[in-house]
Amino acid sequence: MTTVVTNSGVLAPSTVSLATQMNYSFKSTNLAVYSQLFTIFQRAADKLCKVEGLVFDFLMQLIPVTNGTNSLGLEPNVKDLVLVDIGAAHHNAADAVVQAVVQNIFHQHVHILKKAGLFLNWTYLNYAGSNQDSIGTYGDLATLRRVSKKYDLKGLFQTAVPGAFKVFK
Repeated sequence: MTTVVTNSGVLAPSTVSLATQMNYSFKSTNLAVYSQLFTIFQRAADKLCKVEGLVFDFLMQLIPVTNGTNSLGLEPNVKDLVLVDIGAAHHNAADAVVQAVVQNIFHQHVHILKKAGLFLNWTYLNYAGSNQDSIGTYGDLATLRRVSKKYDLKGLFQTAVPGAFKVFK
């Protein structure tokens, strides 16, 4: 798997100016749902085939089983959880079109998963889109804030580190 991830980095050309991504999670107890999710992605990919320089991905990976408490808000000992990342690297000229397609895929997938009772309200921070509230899905926000105040007394990670996701907004 490491080789796949490492090699995928060369797919995005250095001239691409924007990247868009969103992610969601679900309980992998119904194999038929995979076909539905992929079909939606494939139809969307067909719509974007003329976007020059586009790199479009649909990544699925298992979420590791935890054996106790964790800061991610995941219940311990739960198996068969899957994380899905929908991403696109593209040029500015295609930004509105690509973003709309990625969001549409996301919303269709979530709808199917909620209808089947498989959706997991957990968004992985590292793959989250700027419009996703990943911190809000990580469990007890009050605990995260308490830990932040205890170990980051001056708020360095809230103010000096760039990025959209902060424990305190």
